Amino acid sequence: MAYAEIKEGDPAEVRDLLAVRGMLKEAWTFSFDQAIRAATRAKVPDFRRMVLFEHVGSVARAVAHEARIIEFNEHNLTEELAAEARQAGLITQMFYAGDDRSVFERAVRSGIEQMNIDHVETFRAVERELATPT
Repeated sequence: MAYAEIKEGDPAEVRDLLAVRGMLKEAWTFSFDQAIRAATRAKVPDFRRMVLFEHVGSVARAVAHEARIIEFNEHNLTEELAAEARQAGLITQMFYAGDDRSVFERAVRSGIEQMNIDHVETFRAVERELATPT
């Protein structure tokens, strides 16, 4: 899987770069720059796009933006929103730079499919603990 965060440049060129390497099918993109996000939607609709929940404000808007991935953070993730996103066909992801175990527990209980994190070991320990029957 390849993640291409476009900070500047032409999204079509980034898409083509991945396509020639046989990586486009599993690749996805995002940009914090609104103009680049709009250009990606318009110029390269086959490039899987991620949206931030905090940018779109709802799962319905993520779907309307033709996103394939929706990223939550610790402030807006709920089990209900994650379930709604999956039911809408979106891949759920969470960004979290901290190491608070309760945030990781919420992500696991919510069924988040992808994690964008710094503290992998802590997350994996929480996953194992929650998977072990008590």
